[in-house]
Amino acid sequence: MKLRLRFFWVAILLLVPCSALAEAGEAAWLRYTPITGANAPEQFSSLPTDVVSLDHSVVAMSAQTELARGVDSMLGKKLRTEASRLPDENAFVLGTFTELQPRFL
Repeated sequence: MKLRLRFFWVAILLLVPCSALAEAGEAAWLRYTPITGANAPEQFSSLPTDVVSLDHSVVAMSAQTELARGVDSMLGKKLRTEASRLPDENAFVLGTFTELQPRFL
């Protein structure tokens, strides 16, 4: 019995510091670690600077925000978020097929 109790306390003492190093759930879901490398800036320099959502639903607006947040976190590049007006330059355009078809096909 004494041996089990000792084992229990040793296990607790070993596991408590590990739980302090555990990630928060927020960081584990969508992790946007910065992209590093000598040629990273040139490799991603041609990415569009705008994100346009043709749909104004909560899901579409969340996708727009998440895309902008991910690009900013990984590349340090701020994306402009447009309501539904397509800019004259290249842009990430979010929408369903029926929303995209009349504008691009």
